[in-house]
Order: sequence, then structure tokens, then C-alpha cells
Amino acid sequence: MLAASDETRTVDVVRAGDDSGLVREAGVRPVVRGRHQLHALEFVGAHEADREFRHRNDELMYVADGSVEVEADGRVHRLGRGDTLLLSGGVRHRWRSTEPGSRVLVVAIGDHVEVLDS
Repeated sequence: MLAASDETRTVDVVRAGDDSGLVREAGVRPVVRGRHQLHALEFVGAHEADREFRHRNDELMYVADGSVEVEADGRVHRLGRGDTLLLSGGVRHRWRSTEPGSRVLVVAIGDHVEVLDS
């Protein structure tokens, strides 16, 4: 029984240049392969605030390089290298890069996951 439960666990290293099993869009690199409770993407380069997002669960944005502006709940937040922003589930937001070469890591709990209140 214990052996069967271990089969559901995954350890998967995604190297910077690894494209196998990853679906890429221009300027977007998945950093987690497959469907899991955790969803993570790296955005590189220009990103425009032409699209609004609203996710069911929490999301964390980490600025690895450059800078971005995030509009959330009617306020604009300017983030620079090393800054993070936590967005609770349900918060409408949009963001854009404000420097060439910006890199932003977005980590979220998948929309298919139902988070239970404690």
C-alpha cells in the first residue's frame, strides 16, 4: 500500500534550456511540467497590460530582473528586482513590464484545485 502511494509523487527537474514536454509561447516559459496543484511560468521581455486576469486561487509574482507595474484592486504597484506581490484568489489584476529584459516568475495554485478554508 505504501509503495502505491509513492507512485503519485513527482520529482522533475526542468533545466533552463529544456523544451521537452513544455508548451511555450513567445516570452513565456513554463517552469513546471505537467498538471499539478502548483502552476508556474516565467515571463521574459515585454509584457503588456492588455489582458485582465482573475484566478480562483492565490498567485505570487516575483520579479527576478527588471521592473513591472501591477494594477490590482484599483491600485498600481511598482515592483523592481527581488520584489514580490501576493494576489489572493479572486483579485482582478493586470500587469506590464516597464524595462526591457524584465523576468517575472508567476507561481499560482492551479484553478482546478479547490482550497478549503481552515
